[in-house]
Amino acid sequence: VWAKGLIRRGKYPRIGEVVEEFRDNAKKSPGTYEEFGDSKKEAIVRAEDHIDLFLNMHAFDVDTEQGQTHIKGVTALDTRTNQVHLFTGRLFCDATGHATIAYKAGAETVMEPNGRMGMSNMWAWADTSELQEFPETPWALPLTMDDFPYPRDHHGQWFWESGFDKDPLHDAEGIRDWNLRAVFGAFQAMKNGGGSKDHTNAHLTWVAYIGGPRESRRVLGDVVLSQEDIVSKREFSDGCVPSTWSIDLHYPKEQYAAKFPDNPFISIAVHDRRVDRSFGYPV
Repeated sequence: VWAKGLIRRGKYPRIGEVVEEFRDNAKKSPGTYEEFGDSKKEAIVRAEDHIDLFLNMHAFDVDTEQGQTHIKGVTALDTRTNQVHLFTGRLFCDATGHATIAYKAGAETVMEPNGRMGMSNMWAWADTSELQEFPETPWALPLTMDDFPYPRDHHGQWFWESGFDKDPLHDAEGIRDWNLRAVFGAFQAMKNGGGSKDHTNAHLTWVAYIGGPRESRRVLGDVVLSQEDIVSKREFSDGCVPSTWSIDLHYPKEQYAAKFPDNPFISIAVHDRRVDRSFGYPV
């Protein structure tokens, strides 16, 4: 996902300017490696005197005061070396995506039993000047050209999404694998099925092997931000960061859900257009 957003908006117009230091100029999402400029972003963060950057860390446990929920440290696994690290501190931000740190510390969490937003695995393909072979993929979903939205502009975008009724915590790999089966099934249809005549030179250039999850376990804090809070621009005394995205929920797109009704893999986003994106909402 590109590092972009609406800045200089609303009550705190200067805060978003930090994004300009490392935002990319990708023309599409997903963009190319060169457009995203990850090495530039990493260099900018590492140049900060008061930031220590530890990439590829999977936080999985916490160290708390005995009998209390105050966190003293977070335990993380280096996914490249399997080495375990303990990070100590006074304040911690749970950015795990699954409320792992909060849950382990005993915070109150909830998760919808079904009908959640799912996980996406985006992909890209290209036309070349030469004939490109593509092997049969019997393990992929058996798709025809009518079973998925044609990836125009050579991109399979965010709506290649599944897992709406699957467990995002304990079945994350299963959701990811289903997405990959859908991607390869679609490209199989393009190369060796009904689309073969128009895709003789087509080449699969990139598939996201790490899924992008959305809705999961949620933490209940002192304030639970509601839709009405956002639409009405409710003031919070400690609000400091303006978000300028609208409220959107993802649902299976009925047009493509009939073949696999128990696990559809194409979604549609429904937005609440009452959100004033020119102002944002402070959180």
